[in-house]
Amino acid sequence: SMTSPQVIELEEIVDDEALRSQLKLVACLQALVILMGVLGNAANIVVFSRLRHASTFRFLLYLAVFDALVLLVCSTEAVIQFGFNYEIRLVSSAVCRLHTFLTYYLSHCSSIVLMAISIDRVLAISYKRSYLFINNLPQGNFQKKNFLDPIHLFSQR
Repeated sequence: SMTSPQVIELEEIVDDEALRSQLKLVACLQALVILMGVLGNAANIVVFSRLRHASTFRFLLYLAVFDALVLLVCSTEAVIQFGFNYEIRLVSSAVCRLHTFLTYYLSHCSSIVLMAISIDRVLAISYKRSYLFINNLPQGNFQKKNFLDPIHLFSQR
């Protein structure tokens, strides 16, 4: 049988009124940072979705998507916990597992995209002539899709 999550009131943990108000302020500031981050990443998504002709712009588009998801999934937990005294991981075992998985998965995806950007830049600088030729091959080319654009599954081209 499922039991409802136990809501622990902040007053039960923290006796000091000043500390409680500081925790509420931290939650508000973190919510503001999340909002600014999501808006900034949304602007990047709009801009980079129009500039998909170069692989770097495509990778930056993927990075903006993953970073927005990291903000929404990972950081909102702290806002909910400090601002509303609610622990989302106590809702159920499935929610706890899903949130933990998404926290690690999305963070790793963001890191992998950063690595892909670095490799893309090294190839573009080191092998400029041949890399530019390969990068501008038609989209249906097997070599380009599978080797130079490992995240081609997310591309709409």
